[in-house]
Amino acid sequence: MKVEPKSEDEVENRLIGVVLGTNHKQKRVSASTALLNYGKENFYTIKALDKDQQIGKSYISSVEELEVVLKAEEDLYLCIKKDETLKAKSTYKDLAYPIYEGDEVGQITYFTENEQNLGQTNIVSDSDACEMDFKVWMKKYINEKFDKADVEKINEEEADEEETDEEETDEEETDEEETDEEETDEEETDEEETNDDEIVEENLTEEELN
Repeated sequence: MKVEPKSEDEVENRLIGVVLGTNHKQKRVSASTALLNYGKENFYTIKALDKDQQIGKSYISSVEELEVVLKAEEDLYLCIKKDETLKAKSTYKDLAYPIYEGDEVGQITYFTENEQNLGQTNIVSDSDACEMDFKVWMKKYINEKFDKADVEKINEEEADEEETDEEETDEEETDEEETDEEETDEEETDEEETNDDEIVEENLTEEELN
């Protein structure tokens, strides 16, 4: 069944219905027609991306001169249920020098609110980033060096925090052990006092008897 677009966002598409378990031609025709009409009334098709459509820009090592223009590798068509919200998510690789036109640098995925994957296509470079002079090379070197230093600093801070947490845990355990020992000493002292009282009472009773 050919389905004509009903709005500017939609594109023409065709529906194919397949039914099973019908033992009569008229039943097959009736079931197929009902299935196709359901698809026509409840779903539509859009062209989410055109081939070579620009998606954005990125930069190698955050250097402006090493700009990489991003584009869709292929046309992307999506079949969507009416009243369904469409979402998109782009994921990118770490751009490493050099980059050439056509290199795959990421992927864009379309999905529903229920996380159902509707379709995806690769994101590729639309430009070359393969030449740089000394000034650009220095920018790249400095950016990468500082990025690495920042990562190392963060790792060191996290390690220090873990050591501090461990020391605090050890101190808490030590305090608990000391508290337990003090309570034990108090209980033993109470027992000794109780025994002394009993001995005194027994001596008094013997003296009364005498």
